[in-house]
This record gives sequence, C-alpha cells and structure tokens, in this order.
Amino acid sequence: MESQLDSLSHRADKAEEELQTLLKELESLQKATNRTTKAQTQRILERSVSEVERGSNPHSLTPVKEGNGSILNKLTAAFKAAVLSAYPNGQDFPCPITHGDQWEAQGTKILKTNPREIAQNILQHLQTPNPWIESTEIAGPGFINIKINRKQVSHSVREILTEGIKPPPNTTPRRVVIDYSSPNVAKEMHVGHLRSTIIGESISRLMEFLGHEVVRINHIGDWGTQFGMLIAHLQDKFPNFTKESPPIGDLMQFYKESKKRFDEDEVFKKRAYQCVVSLQSKDPVYITAWHAICDVSRKEFEKVYARLGTKDLIERGESFYQELMKKVVKDLTAANMLEEDEGRKVMFADGADIPLTVIKSDGGFTYDTSDMAAIRHRIQEERGNWLIYVVDLGQATHLQSIFACAKKIGWYDPSKVRIDHVGFGVVLGEDKKKFKTRSGDTVRLVDLLDEGIRRSEAKLLEKERDKVLSKEELDKARDAVAYGCIKYADLSHNRTHNYIFSFDRMLEDKGNTAVYMLYAYTRIRSIARNANLSDDDLKSAASSTEISLSHEKEFKLSKLLLRFQDVIEKIADDLCIHTLCEYMYEVAGVFTEFYDNCYCVEKNESGKIIKINMERILLCHATSKVLAQCFHILGIDPVQRILEMLLPRILGLLFFIKIIKGYTIGAPDSACKQMQPGHDFDPKPLNESPFEIILASNVVEPGGSLELKLRSSTPFKGFIIQARNMSDLSTQVGSFETESGQSKYMTCGKGIHNSITHQGNNLKSEVSAKWFAPSDVSEGEQIVFRYSGLVLYDSYWVRMESDPVTFSKREVEETTQEPITTLSSTEIEKNKKGPGIAVEADTAETKKTKVESDHSIYEGCGLMKSCFGMPRGCVNTKDCSSIVAYELNGLNLKFSMIGKSSGYVAVALSEDSRMGDDLTTSCFYDYGLDKIDVISGYNIGYSNKVLKPPQLGIVPGSFSGSYEDGFISCTYEREERIVLNDPKKSYSLLKDAYVLFIANGPYIDGSIRQHNQKIIVRRKASLRTHRKDFRKVEIILNFAWKFNDWSLDFRCSYWNDNFKIF
Repeated sequence: MESQLDSLSHRADKAEEELQTLLKELESLQKATNRTTKAQTQRILERSVSEVERGSNPHSLTPVKEGNGSILNKLTAAFKAAVLSAYPNGQDFPCPITHGDQWEAQGTKILKTNPREIAQNILQHLQTPNPWIESTEIAGPGFINIKINRKQVSHSVREILTEGIKPPPNTTPRRVVIDYSSPNVAKEMHVGHLRSTIIGESISRLMEFLGHEVVRINHIGDWGTQFGMLIAHLQDKFPNFTKESPPIGDLMQFYKESKKRFDEDEVFKKRAYQCVVSLQSKDPVYITAWHAICDVSRKEFEKVYARLGTKDLIERGESFYQELMKKVVKDLTAANMLEEDEGRKVMFADGADIPLTVIKSDGGFTYDTSDMAAIRHRIQEERGNWLIYVVDLGQATHLQSIFACAKKIGWYDPSKVRIDHVGFGVVLGEDKKKFKTRSGDTVRLVDLLDEGIRRSEAKLLEKERDKVLSKEELDKARDAVAYGCIKYADLSHNRTHNYIFSFDRMLEDKGNTAVYMLYAYTRIRSIARNANLSDDDLKSAASSTEISLSHEKEFKLSKLLLRFQDVIEKIADDLCIHTLCEYMYEVAGVFTEFYDNCYCVEKNESGKIIKINMERILLCHATSKVLAQCFHILGIDPVQRILEMLLPRILGLLFFIKIIKGYTIGAPDSACKQMQPGHDFDPKPLNESPFEIILASNVVEPGGSLELKLRSSTPFKGFIIQARNMSDLSTQVGSFETESGQSKYMTCGKGIHNSITHQGNNLKSEVSAKWFAPSDVSEGEQIVFRYSGLVLYDSYWVRMESDPVTFSKREVEETTQEPITTLSSTEIEKNKKGPGIAVEADTAETKKTKVESDHSIYEGCGLMKSCFGMPRGCVNTKDCSSIVAYELNGLNLKFSMIGKSSGYVAVALSEDSRMGDDLTTSCFYDYGLDKIDVISGYNIGYSNKVLKPPQLGIVPGSFSGSYEDGFISCTYEREERIVLNDPKKSYSLLKDAYVLFIANGPYIDGSIRQHNQKIIVRRKASLRTHRKDFRKVEIILNFAWKFNDWSLDFRCSYWNDNFKIF
C-alpha cells in the first residue's frame, strides 16, 4: 500500500512540475502580439486544460474530444474556447457544464472579480452563431443558462435513425489487449470467475464499439506443481490415457481425489514430484497426460462461455510463457535489476518495499515471473498499446508492482501504452458474507447458472407458458431472462464494491433490474409494431419526417439520448460499466414521462387506429436503438419477439402494461377512454364475463352517495370502474372513494377521482367503493357504471356496464361531506359547460398535471422564501401539483400559490393537525366573471365560512391572479396580525405557531366546497423561525459574495444542515 501511495505521490509531483513549466511558457508567450504566436499560446492553453481534465493519470490516453455528437461536449468545447479567449490565464478554469443546460463562471479566487462580470465577459467572447445554442442568459451569482437549439437536437436524433448509433468521433484506434476470466485447469469455475468474465466481455464489446482492435486473452492456470499429482492420479485411474481420451466425468472430484492422496500418501507425493520434473523436461508421455487434463477442463470452460455469450477468447496459459520467462530473466539480468535475497532473485520497483520474486531459491519460476513475461509479450509481441487486466481487487498491489517493474526495465512507456487494472469486489450472499454453499464450499459457476435457469423456467411454467410457446421458444426465453438477469445484476453494481447476490432481487420487475429493462425495451419496440409499422416504414419515415420536439417531454428524452456518447466516453475513461446501466435506467424513466404525456397512437372506442404521430413513433424507435446498443455492450440478448410475448406473463405485469412501468399498481390515466389494456390478445366476449357490479340502490340523490361492489366468480387482478352519463357515454361523472391499499384513483379527462383502478396485482374476488354523485343533475337523469376486468394477461373483458342508476329529487339541502381523499396523484378541472360534469378532453396532448420545473415560483425556494408543495417533497424535485411560497415583504408576508384546479386552491393556518378552526385563504376561478379572485375564510368543521370583509387581512392592491391551462395562480400579501370578529379570534403570523395545509377543490354556485385534495405540508412552527433563518442566509450570502469560492462550501453546508424544503 505504501509503495502504491509513493507511486501516486510521484505522479502528482510530475504533474505539478509539468504544470509549472507550462505556466512559465505562457508567461513569455502572453506578451506576443503576432497572430502565429497567439495561436501557439492557445494551443498550449488547450493542452494544459486537457491535462488538468485528465488529472495526473499517466495511463489515460483517451483524448479530450472537442468535436463530438453529444450536446455536452459541443458546449464544453464552445465555452472552453470562450474562456481561453476572454482570459489568457484561463488554464485554471474548469468547464463544468451539466447536461448541457448550465455553465458556472468559476475561477473568481484567481481573478478577484465579480462572478457575474466573469460570466458576461465569457459570453462576449462566445463564438456565435453556434448551432447548438439558441440563447444564453446570466442567472444567480454567475451561472450561464443555455437554451439548447431544438432543431439541432432534432437533427441529431434523426441521425440516430438514419445512420445508426455511432461511437464518439475522433477516438484514436488502438490495439487493446484485455485479460479476463482466467480459470484454473482441473478446477471448477466459481462465482469469482463470473465477475471477471462478465465485466471483461462487456469491456471488450465496449472497446470494439469504440473502433479499437480487441485481443481477448484468457490467462488460464495450466502449469505448476499441482499437475504432478494430477498426472500421477491419472496414471493410476486411467492407465490407457495415451491411447484414448480419459473419461473424467467430474474434474473437480478428480482434483480432490488426487489432492487427498498427495496429502496422505508419502509414496504418491514423491511420484507427483517426479511427474512435475518429467513434465517440465517435456517428456512426451507426461505432455500427453497434461494435454488430456487440459482438454477436459477446456471443454467445461467452453460450455460456460457459450452460456454467457463469451467468444473469441485466446488461451494464453501459464504454459505459454514458460520459454518467455527465460527471456525475462535474461533481460533483467542484463539490465542489472535482479538482487539476491535469501537465495532468491528479486526485483524492486521504484519506491516499493515488497519485491517481485523472479527466481525461487530452487531455481524455479513464479507467478511474478510469468506475469512479467505476459506484460512483455503483450506490449512487444502482441503490439498492444492499451492493456486491461480484469482481475479482483485483491491483486491490486501485485499488479501495480508488475506495471512498475515493466516501466523500470523499459518495456512499458506510459506515454505510448495505457495500462488499467479493472479491479472488482467480491460477491456476497444474502447474509452479507462471501457467497458460499450451505456446506461452506465456494459456489460453482455452473451451479449458479443452473439455478438461474431453474428459477426462470419455474416462472414460465407457473404461468403455463409452455402451452403458448414451443419447446425451443420456451428454452430461448428461459435462457434470455436467466442469463440477462445474472449479467445485469453484476454489471449494474459499481465493480469496485462488493455486492449481494440475490436471485429474488434480480428477477424483480421493479427498479434497475434486467427484467425491468428487458421489458422496457420490448414494449418500446412493440409501439411501432402495434401501429402496423414495419422497419422499412420507419426507415422511410426517418428520412422524410421532421421531428419538431414541440413537447417538453420529447425534448427531454431527445437530449438524454444524445448523452449516450458522453456516457460511453466516461466509461472508456474509468471502465465502470455500471454507469451504462444507470443511463439505461434513466432512459427508461424519461421515456415513461414522454409516453405518459405524448400520445403516439390514438384509437377510437372500437380499437381502430385513428391517428399515428409519426414524429413520436420515430422518437420511440431512436430510444430502442440506443437501448439495443447498450444491451449489446452489456452482452445481453433481448430475444425481442419472444420477450414481447413472454415477459408480461412471467411477471404478472397486469392491466394496461403501456410502457416501462409494468402497471402492476394499476392502469395508467391514458387508459381512461378505451378502458382496454394494450395486450397482444383480444378481449373476451361479454357474455362469458365472470364480473358483475352490485349496487346498494338503483336510485341516488344529486350530491348523494352510492355504495357498490365489483365481484367476480373467478379471482381477478386488474380492473377499471367509471360512472358514465347515459345521455353522453363519453363523459365520466361524479367521483369515487375507495379503501386505501385496495384501489387507487385515476385522472380521466377533466375529472377528479372519477375512475378507480387496482392498487396491486394480488388476486381478489371483490372490490368495494363509494360513488359520490354530482349535485347539478336533474331528476330522472341516469348514469351507468362502466367497468373492465382482468383475470390473466390474456383473459380480460372491457367496457361492461351495470344496471342504470336514476337521479331522484333532492329531499334535503346539500351538505358538505367527509374529505374524499388526500392523495396527490389526481387533478380537478370542471368543464365550462357546467359545474359537476366532467367532460373527457378530445385531444392528443395530455394536460399538464404539475407545475413545470422551470416555473419561477421554484426560484429562491429555501433561500429567500419558504416553499411547500403537494405531494410532500415535490419542491426539491420541482414537480408539485400545488405549491405555496411565502417571503417577508417589510412587515407583511407575501404569499404565492399555484395549483392544478379549476375551482380553488387554498392555504390554511391551523393550531392543530385537524380540520376546523383554521384561517384560510382561497384563490378561486369565477366562471361567470372569467377571473381569479381571493377570499379569506374560516373552517368550521368541514365547512368554510367566508369572513367579513371577504378579503380580511389581505393588503389592499396586493392581489393578482390568473388561470391558464388548468392552473390557478395568485399572489397576495397578508398582514402580520389578523383579528376575526366572528368567531372572536386573532392570528399573529410571526408570533404564534401554526400547522400549514394546502388544499384544492370545486368552487360551485359562488361557494367554496369540500376539498378534493388536502395535505399537511409543514409541522407546527412559527413563520418567524424562517424569518430569522432568512436573515442568517442573507448574511452568509453577503459574506460569500465578498470572499467568493472558498466560502461556497461553507454556505452550502450551512444550508443543507439548517433548512428543510417541503
């Protein structure tokens, strides 16, 4: 360890010396005025920045790419040039552009300049026009916000479709020699070999994708003293081995038998030593025996490699280097680098305390000698200029010594050859100890693969897939899932960490697992197929269709796809494959956002396609291409068509398996209209349905409620229930209340909770719910409950109907009711045709359901104002459906509210966590006047009483509001002290402590009605607490502004430790 630290320290010193040399060069060149010398100065600056980015790793030969297909590299290159132009001493400036959206002006400690001035100067030197940059602006203390040109992004996405997935450009082709797997002859491959084999094969595929020439080396252990006992045992057990191949059935058992005899039988031990001498003397009989044993092992290795898809491994065993080791000794002796040490001949690397043993005291060679021979051969004979050793981390010190000694003798020149040790941790069992069998033995790799196959097949048979797939298809699907899961489980973990091996975890359909990713890919691929589009159709459309990226989710997905090359470059630098798995998982998640918000194919109620959005289909196709390339690098075969039929069934991914998420927790909102899953099977005839809706009554009052049950004679998994107006079956009416955990609410059209679906994929025979009728319907009108139900993936019934329900005459005055729900996953938007009726939107665009992340209300949250949102935690992720913010404005408090509602959004101050006795402020949409207004109110139980005057405590002239795209926005100021006359009560906003609520609901007939959503967003506390905190932050910010960079870490630390954003 000390020698390794010394080596790192030495490299750091060298880097510092080189940097100082460059600075001296620059000092003399900066005085130059002619064009040639200025150009020379810029080249030196660029080289210096390149070295800074690469750090002090002498093995890293990956060039810094100025011209790349990715947004990030394009912007980095543009701003780097601007920095160099604006500040000739800019070599100390990093260029930290994150996801191509923002650049921070740094280096203020050096320049002693206001960071905003630095940012302004850089922008003045930014070369324009730039095809990737539409506009820029300076924000905050020196951030440069960059608006990306959508047309350029669109053009790059089309290149993916027309030209395929390409590696980063300007990569210098190299001959890469990769050492991995490396099992031992006569021993079973174990779980440790799994890691080396999987990681090594993936890195090999990555290098081939980058355009390098790859040489896969399998450094097997096929030589040594152990072969003496194996040959002796072979002679006794299979004396006819010279004439026919010995039928060794279990090589591991054969090894154990010979080892037992070697340990217990002295006569046998002497024979074994004699066999070693004869083998090393190249006696033909013993060479034949040695070949026989190696052949048996080789056949077993090849079986494993075939199962894992590992190909083209060149065997370079210990035996291969026997003659080369003599040359190693000759070279080291001639260079006078060997020292005597207790009869051994050893070699010390520079600064190392532990030497390599080159020759043992008995004159024999060692593993150190063979490794020195191997590195010499790989550089000089194989002509490798990039060597990669995929070996466990326990060998790190040994390999560092090998590399250092090779450098010392002159075989390895870091300026010409890059060498990487790709170390990896151990595999643990679920007990967090080394993965072993119950008896304590090392887990055989074959047994592990067999268990994966067994579990995968069990899932298939459990779902009776053997009745759907042929034997050949079943086997392919079984293998694809099993091996894909095993590989992905390994590769998705940081290789330098230990990881827990769990079949249950790797077969899960949630989270960053192979099953999730395989299913995501196959479902993305099926979108075009379900639209009856062939690959030829897509190819033709790609060359003639413009992809406008008009929707933000389209743009977000496209930018992420173009980050693929950035990801590949990073992995080429650090050789950590888990980064690719994380990227794939991110793509799957962002694609879900895109698909949930952007319709690709629209169908009418009969299932007939009425519109195909080709731009979005092409974006799906580009996504599948990127994921396919990722799978190839990982060495995973999706077996697309089989998995399309299989995966949903294996995992029980139920109703409306649209994309990615596998809706085991319910149907997506996009299923509202057709109420039909996008499965590959047609629904069953209605006359064969086992389902029925049981109603407590066939009559209900306007504004009343009705209990109902969905029941099936056959246990079922998925369902959707809606209430439809008989006079117009395209509209959903009313709202539902259901038991928590049994069902969940859906957002359909412009309604709130007007549909319910399953919460989980457990089998159930009955579901109960309560339906609340609208209050503005006429006597005699009728509704019907329309529902769909799913028993199995291929057994479902859609759009069944209950008996009609008739509205009776209202007998009693309407009263408010218990809150329906506090869930935050739904929206409310009453149609202007009349309150109480929810009309389904007939549009290809899904309405927004949250305040967009770039909205100004999020700016300064937690810094100069307090922000609270619904659902909890949404302010941090900037995806609130409702949000309230307040800040000090003199002696008053300025409030801002935005909420998804066409009724009202409100904030309440309560002395406890229960409804009642609460001061409320509600911003509401007045349909008649078509404007937003504000009122102060007081909760009495679940009723809200308007105060007198209606805007009590609101500072005159401070209110403004708007209604746009289903969102109510308003701003107002509240006085610090508010006194109520009825009831007699007073509120001091900065003195007393209050619980803070956010709610939204309907505004009907000029009154605030019972809320549809409510959530406690802040525990009981005084608003004065935040006032003090804001003052502290202000002081820190002023301090940070004066002292710039060094105080930034302190500022961020203080903020993270002392404030919470809800």
